[in-house]
Amino acid sequence: MKKLVLLIIFSTILSSCGPTPTEQVIMNYEQTIDGTKTDLSMDIISSEKIGTVAFKDSAIIYKDIFQQEVDEAILKSENRYIEYKRKVVDAMIVMATARLPQSIEHHRKSIDMYNSFAKNDSIWAQKYKNGDYSNSDLEKKYNLLKRYEASPDSIIADKYLTSYSIHNPLLNGVKQELKKEHWITPGNKVIYSEKKTE
Repeated sequence: MKKLVLLIIFSTILSSCGPTPTEQVIMNYEQTIDGTKTDLSMDIISSEKIGTVAFKDSAIIYKDIFQQEVDEAILKSENRYIEYKRKVVDAMIVMATARLPQSIEHHRKSIDMYNSFAKNDSIWAQKYKNGDYSNSDLEKKYNLLKRYEASPDSIIADKYLTSYSIHNPLLNGVKQELKKEHWITPGNKVIYSEKKTE
């Protein structure tokens, strides 16, 4: 009976020695440098949950960023439209002075192509101005924004304040103690990390 009790106590002690799943996520994140896993002999000193991040917290910032991207996309489309129209004029001038039928045909095809490109950019700029982002690079971002607005109180991440030590290879293995705030999604992915000073 004593052996059984000792075995249970010993296995409990061993199982409590390892990092928690959240600490393991933080350790994996902090020991990955430029996509390469690195052993920094990291030890978690303490890690505590200090809050949450809701959709509404991100939506405020995200909406401004999204609008900037829309404005940039409109400007880019309008600038390309102007550039293509310039190319149409240039091709028309060259075509007017061309003497060979093949050269005239070549410039006529160029004019048609540039007009087509210009029309396409004009359509995209108008779609963006009307709030239509379907089939564009902005569609996923717009859908995410709508999801934020539809469920503003949904939690997208938990905030943790973590103190840890590493052996920094850039400092010849000198042991450093750091404190960082990490935001971790329900899918166990770090989406934000910020160093904290005491």
